[in-house]
Amino acid sequence: MLTTFDSFAISLLVTLDFYHVILWIITSKKRNSHAMNLIHHIAIICSDKDAALDFYVHKLGFPVIRENYRPERDDWKIDLKLTESTELELFIMKGHPQRLSPEAYGLRHLAFRVSSVEMKVKELAEKGILCEPVRTDIFTGEKMTFFHDPDGLPIEIHE
Repeated sequence: MLTTFDSFAISLLVTLDFYHVILWIITSKKRNSHAMNLIHHIAIICSDKDAALDFYVHKLGFPVIRENYRPERDDWKIDLKLTESTELELFIMKGHPQRLSPEAYGLRHLAFRVSSVEMKVKELAEKGILCEPVRTDIFTGEKMTFFHDPDGLPIEIHE
């Protein structure tokens, strides 16, 4: 049975632990305030507004946050919601060069984590999006495959 002193000691330890946790949270946020630990957005240049919206919004299911026409550039900037903290920016631009190869310098592809590659492949096929054969990543042992957006950008799904 706990004595009054024991109860007081336990209460004090719990209070001190709570205090130290709060102090740690405050100081760790200050310490990491300049850390690059989340992706804010990913920007993709697209050639056709209707095709891009059909693909990214209607087929992949990313909701539109903002849609803005920029008359000074004669293009569109459309922001889509990926997660609570990450957006996908679509820039619809005329007359830009086509992507020659995903093996060129720069962004190679986008990769999305899914719970089941096979189920996502089936879902995409029902929407008219064809995927490469499912394979196993030789380094992680996880299933993966690729498909392409209307402008040929490779998109990976990975378990």
